[in-house]
Amino acid sequence: MRRLVSFLFGSIAIKISISMAAMGAMAGAAVLIGLMVFNTLSASLNTLLGEQLPGLRHSVTVIEHTGGIRDALSEMLLAGTPAGVEAGLARFHDEKAYLEEGMNGLPEASAAAMRPLLAKLETEAGDMRAALSDRFARDAQLDQTIAGFRDLSQQARDLLVQMSDDAAYDMELAGEQTVQAVTDTLTALMDYDFAATALVLRARSEINLLSGIAIALAETVDDGLAERLRGIAEASLGEFDAILAELEERDAIPDQLPTLVETRAVFAEASRQGFRARAGFMDRLMVLRDKSETALTYAIDELTYNLMIGAEDTATFNSEAVVRLIDNEMKFIRDAARMELAVETVVATAFLGATVRNLDTAAAAQAELDAAAEALRNLAAEIYMTDELGVIVEGILAFAAPETGIVATRADMLAAQARAERTSVAAYEQLRRIGDAAVAHGDAALLAAAEAGDAVLADADRAEDQLRMVALGSLALVVAAPLFTWLFILRPMGRLVRVTERLSKGDLAPITGFHISGGEIGRMATALGVFREGLIERERMQEHERATEEERRAHAAAQHDVVTRLADALQRLSAGDLSESLEKPFPEDYEQLRHDFNATV
Repeated sequence: MRRLVSFLFGSIAIKISISMAAMGAMAGAAVLIGLMVFNTLSASLNTLLGEQLPGLRHSVTVIEHTGGIRDALSEMLLAGTPAGVEAGLARFHDEKAYLEEGMNGLPEASAAAMRPLLAKLETEAGDMRAALSDRFARDAQLDQTIAGFRDLSQQARDLLVQMSDDAAYDMELAGEQTVQAVTDTLTALMDYDFAATALVLRARSEINLLSGIAIALAETVDDGLAERLRGIAEASLGEFDAILAELEERDAIPDQLPTLVETRAVFAEASRQGFRARAGFMDRLMVLRDKSETALTYAIDELTYNLMIGAEDTATFNSEAVVRLIDNEMKFIRDAARMELAVETVVATAFLGATVRNLDTAAAAQAELDAAAEALRNLAAEIYMTDELGVIVEGILAFAAPETGIVATRADMLAAQARAERTSVAAYEQLRRIGDAAVAHGDAALLAAAEAGDAVLADADRAEDQLRMVALGSLALVVAAPLFTWLFILRPMGRLVRVTERLSKGDLAPITGFHISGGEIGRMATALGVFREGLIERERMQEHERATEEERRAHAAAQHDVVTRLADALQRLSAGDLSESLEKPFPEDYEQLRHDFNATV
């Protein structure tokens, strides 16, 4: 009986089982009360879950996917490529399918009111996609038009430069045919005045082109167009540098050259910064442009005056040849420079028109381009042009046409963008109306769900008192469980831990205080006692082994001393020292060996 009582109060398993049984009893009581509450609430919950909540869930689905459709429309409107528009449209159709699924779960009256709105929304999305596709097509067309325009303007520039060079060459040939008396004067006219005039006119055209491009870059928000304009500006700046270098080498217009160099420095600074306009840059640019125009006009007048003076000086010797040179070759060079300036004006005006941001400014830009094109057309009819140059000029005028030119293409792109924005606004309006209808249905479903929830709460209140009693019993169990655990499990286990730590530190004092403990703790205490006896026996055996080892080491040391001393004596004896003897006594076991050695000697 004593062993049974000890086992019952000492067994950890029994103690844990008692605790688990008590908690199980409380849990069983809670489950029983819960079943009773569940049976009471099931009818109300079935109504809530089967009627009100599904309608509310479908309303939330519709509202959620109206947001998804709004994001898809925004993705289409903000897309940077046609593929981005198609991706946004695909997302629109996916979200629309989910919205339809949620809409079909609503009451038929609500769904019937939403279906026409959804159909109109899909139509608006299709129109929006068509407008955006048209915008991208116009943008690509504008890029191609600008590239073609740039190529034609470069061809015109190269051809006009070649024609000016040919005219100078023809002038040189004509000068060689004049009399020796005017050779020096004509050479000066050709090598200095005529060439300087051509360079000054070319410098004027490059300044006008760079100014127009800088204005266009300050206005544009199109990165692709801005990059192409910067490329043209870089090429024009290189041409301007070459003109300035040649003017400086010829020592032409020395009074006006510093103004041109200052203007070139402003354009070079703008080039290093990517032609990005800063505060005050355009004002400074316009001031320098006007200043350069004044200087160039003065230089042209001065060079023309020098030519006239030279002509008068040589008229006495060969007036007919000089007049022919001035009336023909010099006029041809001036006409080529005027043509280049007119072409560059059309190009700069067209590029400026390609950066307009609305249809009103597009109309104004087209009017300016028409005026520049008309001036080019009149100049082409006034001066002599080769067939090749005529074809190029016609191509440039075609790119400036009000129906199909650069500005018209830009206007078409802006119109397509405006259509896309209008259709997006209409689509957002249909989407808002669908969302409002879903919100109205959701509010009604939420009100019905709230009423059903109130009924559930009323039923739950009736079960609260019953559960409170279970809670109080559980609280008492929770309070008693730690005390029970500490008294019958943790305190004996703590004593076992302290005994184990004492044994691990080498303290082999007797283990006491566990004679009344049973169960697992009693068996663990018995096992620790056996472990203690084993430690005592092991320590005794280790002490015996240490004594044996010390004795062996002492014997080995004595033997080593004997061998060493005997070896030293034998070595001296072999060396002929017969007086050697071993005087210091050997250990008792080897003393006879010492006497035998001394007797031998």
